[in-house]
Amino acid sequence: LSGGPAMTTAADSLQRQLDECRERLQQRERELAMVSLELERLGGLHAAFVRRMAHDLRAPMNAIMGYARLLQRRAGPALDERQHRNIENLQASAGQLLGLIEDVAELARAEGGRAPMCRREVDVASLADECLAAAAARLGTRVTLHRQIDGAPRAHTDPQRLQAAIEGLLLHAAGDGRGGCLLFQVREADAGVEIAVVAPCPAAAAAQTPDPLPAGAPIAGCPRLGGVRRLLEMLGATLSVARAQGLGTTFSVLLPASGA
Repeated sequence: LSGGPAMTTAADSLQRQLDECRERLQQRERELAMVSLELERLGGLHAAFVRRMAHDLRAPMNAIMGYARLLQRRAGPALDERQHRNIENLQASAGQLLGLIEDVAELARAEGGRAPMCRREVDVASLADECLAAAAARLGTRVTLHRQIDGAPRAHTDPQRLQAAIEGLLLHAAGDGRGGCLLFQVREADAGVEIAVVAPCPAAAAAQTPDPLPAGAPIAGCPRLGGVRRLLEMLGATLSVARAQGLGTTFSVLLPASGA
């Protein structure tokens, strides 16, 4: 047939072009995969640096606020109005800086949420003990942590995200309770694992018990809980905050059951 060789040559040429395109595409995919891994590695290093920096700044701020309260309490009668005002300004400025530090820590937690999800069977009680130890190291002696864990709760979840969320919740609860003591509770429930942080606070707001917060909803009175909520949402967990006058604030998390 006339034109047969020409058709064969054209088909071979087209096949070569397709093979070259496929090879270039595969090469680009490999390059993109390498870039993605490098970005994840750098992101993890950046988040770790921010967390460490926030921790190193938080300790002296807490010390400044603690010494200011101690000075005001012990030397109060001997101080005049101007000195009282100066100490109050010092506490307010330190509190604002501490708030900025917490914002930086929230940023690190939010960035940590971009890492790939890695779910596995988690012993929630053991993880809770690690969170309490980390929180105790950050809070120092100004807050006493009490632990109450019932049973041997387990969950199929991402331990890194859960730990970041619990530690953030403990730090926020300590701020909400203005020191004193925190009660940390974990127990098994029909729907999963219930985690609660109770912060006694005599100056708590009027009683209110909101439902679990819908996605994207603001957390009234807890503007810096957004990063914690985002981490919990990634795990399929719900977060609610209840305040009762004279009783303090309860931060509650419902984590899906193992295998959920």
